[in-house]
Amino acid sequence: MSSTDWNAWYFDRYFRWLALALFIATVVVAILTLYLTKSKTWLAVALVLMIFISAVIFYWQATSYKKRQEEEQTRREHVAHNELVGLGAA
Repeated sequence: MSSTDWNAWYFDRYFRWLALALFIATVVVAILTLYLTKSKTWLAVALVLMIFISAVIFYWQATSYKKRQEEEQTRREHVAHNELVGLGAA
């Protein structure tokens, strides 16, 4: 596993845990809000906010992963090109 692969794996794992922690925290806040205020309106607001935050985090993770994959592919293409140029010069 190259350092780039390791960094991508760690980064993805970190954001999965962050998304899960935010999801759990929002559920806890929603339950506390319902218990303390007895208002289903605030529960609905908290649940919509939870879904929105989770969607943003997962979208950010997916786009950053795709960008890293594209950068890695470009790097590999440059390395292959440089090796071919190096072989031609020899």
